[in-house]
Amino acid sequence: MKKLLLILFIGILAPVIFGQTKTELKPADLPKSVTDFIAKNVKTYTIDKAFKVDSKGVITYDVLLVYGADKIVFIFDKDGKFVKRAEHGSKGGMQKGQEAKPQPQPAEHKKAEPKK
Repeated sequence: MKKLLLILFIGILAPVIFGQTKTELKPADLPKSVTDFIAKNVKTYTIDKAFKVDSKGVITYDVLLVYGADKIVFIFDKDGKFVKRAEHGSKGGMQKGQEAKPQPQPAEHKKAEPKK
């Protein structure tokens, strides 16, 4: 019983301690600018999962895209503007704070990231 209470206590306080909440969204609930960007720039990839992340008041959208066995994560700001491509970890999450290393992609995906 003590372990159960401890687990519940940690589960409730984790978002407060780390200052981040992550809510899963349906692809249809993403901002139109996000889905338009994906449709234009990564046509053969499909949205596997999408999350709205609130990190200390800063809202971002993390979108996991798949194409066969290839998985990529794109991060968008609160307005749906592309921010960066992030590493996708082997345990179903992206590696925090790491930029993606260039990876070979099918020819139609060479322009997946806009130039700044």
